[in-house]
Amino acid sequence: MLLGQQLLYDWKIYPIRLENLSALPFTPVQNTNGPAFFRGIFTVSEPRDTFLSLPGWDKGLAWINDFCLGRYWNRGPQKTLYVPAPRLRAGVNELIVFELHGAEKRWWSWWISRIGIRG
Repeated sequence: MLLGQQLLYDWKIYPIRLENLSALPFTPVQNTNGPAFFRGIFTVSEPRDTFLSLPGWDKGLAWINDFCLGRYWNRGPQKTLYVPAPRLRAGVNELIVFELHGAEKRWWSWWISRIGIRG
């Protein structure tokens, strides 16, 4: 493996099982220096199609109620992830974000009613 023009030796790769996120242990943290999972709970009165925006986050994946919405990347062009109404529940819902570049007080998201694409 190369990093730039330098050969890398003695590195390991570890698979992450993403089929059952409910098995992940979540604890309160302020900052992370590397990849991490984040969990948030929110309430919906009436499920409707919406879009998830993650301003300030870099690159990763997002799940709503154990359904993978997809990947996000701050470079775009897609700036939002579509959340279909059937994936939301009336009442309590769970958002899990796997941020690949760590987070420094970034635990927020925005729910908007239209798609965002950078042109």
